[in-house]
Amino acid sequence: MMLLCVAAMMACNSAEYVPCKGDLLFVVGEETSEFSEAITKSTAHHEVLKYDHVAIVDVVGDSACVVEASSRGGVVVTPWSEFMESAKMTDDRVGVVIKRVNVAVDVDAAVKAARAHLGEEYDWSFRPDNGKMYCSELVYESYLDNKGQHLFDANPMSFRDAEGNLPQFWIGLYSRLGEEVPEGVDGTNPTEMSQSPILTEVARLF
Repeated sequence: MMLLCVAAMMACNSAEYVPCKGDLLFVVGEETSEFSEAITKSTAHHEVLKYDHVAIVDVVGDSACVVEASSRGGVVVTPWSEFMESAKMTDDRVGVVIKRVNVAVDVDAAVKAARAHLGEEYDWSFRPDNGKMYCSELVYESYLDNKGQHLFDANPMSFRDAEGNLPQFWIGLYSRLGEEVPEGVDGTNPTEMSQSPILTEVARLF
């Protein structure tokens, strides 16, 4: 069934958001960890909100939850309240921008596809097709059109900051992994994904 949650669109605002299956939660990166800082420095070079995580809303019965690829535990289902608690910024406010796909998509199939990855490890290598998932990769692989094509674009990744330098976090990480930094390999990131024209912002939970 093709679902757009159109009926709920007008009800979703910053004052009162009703979780809608298939919505995407973009978490504002406040650089509260070395990992978060490395992500935002490497992916947000323009005057846009910097995101370090994206996750998928699911609604089961009357309860909302979140399907996500988390650096803390791989691909998991997280209770709504727990996710919002983890998204609190340094001033103790939640920092989440909620966006909705504005083209025809089977959100039931998208969420089912995301759940099919439950239990997979977090993809610290940020490489495709390795049996692991990072946050925006999970979204990318789950949201397909009726021809099975990806709705979101994958583009050559850069791990460098706005000055062209490679943050020490990435140098250390790939040294420990024994791998080359996948500079130029096609991939996704939350900030770039958030700018996709197929998304419409429906709420800000700040």
